[in-house]
Amino acid sequence: MTGKENPRVRVAFFHLEDPALGEQIGYDLKICSDDATLADYLTALEAFAAENLSDCLGCDGCCHERAPLTSLDIPTLALLLPDSNFPAHQVAENFTQIIHNSDGAIDITIKRKANGACAFLDETNKCCAIHQNRPFVCRSHFCIPKSPQAQGLRSVIANFGTDEFIRFLIEEEAQGASPVLPQNIDKKDYPPTALDKKICFDEVVLHQILPPELWQRLRQK
Repeated sequence: MTGKENPRVRVAFFHLEDPALGEQIGYDLKICSDDATLADYLTALEAFAAENLSDCLGCDGCCHERAPLTSLDIPTLALLLPDSNFPAHQVAENFTQIIHNSDGAIDITIKRKANGACAFLDETNKCCAIHQNRPFVCRSHFCIPKSPQAQGLRSVIANFGTDEFIRFLIEEEAQGASPVLPQNIDKKDYPPTALDKKICFDEVVLHQILPPELWQRLRQK
């Protein structure tokens, strides 16, 4: 971090520009602190969007796309349901589609309506019915291009988070929860990830979860 940077800014977003066109075409980011968390990332992204992007209220384009869920989404989605000893299963049973792909991978995504729309889409008003509780992939998505490193950060969280969601389900089933996973799943395929024991965004320190090469590209001192 240079002396001119605000020490309180942990993550900063800025426009990507096309030199040939002289136009802004998307966004990039830099991490300004070794202590920056996923909560800092989301707060900075939402502030950037509020200042620079058009309000997407009334546009439901992204609400028809695949939306994977992560372990970090379980606490906020569980708030929409009665208390349970098995919150991961309660969220999975009520809000997700679990697909066992031919390559053995398991995909956990938000349920879809018959027309392919997200189960949480208010189709009359074209807005999210659970906006305050929306999952990470929705909170971190805006319909403009991202730099490779910005997309990479988002993908790391989504991939680790889905694996952790599966681990939560495996652990709950071992404790007596009704099975929702394929019977032939091998828990050895889902060792703890960097999101192990993390249940909220401010517990996820980016330095501890990002691959070294990606961290170096994002961390600009």
